Amino acid sequence: MIDRKRGTSGSTYHWAMGALALVGVVLGVLGVTGSSRPDAGVADAAPPPASPQERGFPAQLDSLGVSIGPAEAPVVVREFADYQCPACGEFSHAMKALREEYVSRGQVRFVFFDIPLTTVHPNAVHAAEAARCAGQQERYWAMHDELFENQPEWSSEADPLELFARYAQRIGADAAEFRRCMASDRTLAAVQRSAAMAAQIGVRSTPTFLVDNAAFAGSVPYDQVRQLVEERLALRSGLQ
Repeated sequence: MIDRKRGTSGSTYHWAMGALALVGVVLGVLGVTGSSRPDAGVADAAPPPASPQERGFPAQLDSLGVSIGPAEAPVVVREFADYQCPACGEFSHAMKALREEYVSRGQVRFVFFDIPLTTVHPNAVHAAEAARCAGQQERYWAMHDELFENQPEWSSEADPLELFARYAQRIGADAAEFRRCMASDRTLAAVQRSAAMAAQIGVRSTPTFLVDNAAFAGSVPYDQVRQLVEERLALRSGLQ
């Protein structure tokens, strides 16, 4: 899916694929609604989805993404996105509002998964690496927001590293360490594992998001996301 020279980490990759085979989650079974934007693109050479065995996203796979919020939060929202995808940039405002309103109160745990669509977005892999490199300095979400907010600036660059380094410095990261991280490709394997998992479970467009086990495709207004979260919170409260 990602045409970079370095491969994925074997043991972690096979563990993730084994978990997928065991749980067998497919977004089509979960009921994907809506449609992705035309500019969302299609996953590169994505394999066919696994056979469904049960409804529900395997929580053990959340380690392949980046999470914020308490593990015991009553609702989990998961997003599969590409930093260079314009529809994802639009949807990022809704997800930032979600973090500010619900994650900050401990009601939602949010998990972001990288799914760079390299055939249409050549800088998407580098952007995903940049976010994770910033994350190694506890600046993941700050860089996440910088990348989406400045998407038009870096998307057309032949080499966006200088811009990414500028963003890293702006959010308070050590620019020299950030550059070393980017040069070493040390976060590439994590991006690849996330993308491989997304393809395996049938994610074909960005953004795709799940509110617990209800899946949706495309950028939607925050009011709609908020309504979905409130419904799930009410359901969880009724079950207690």
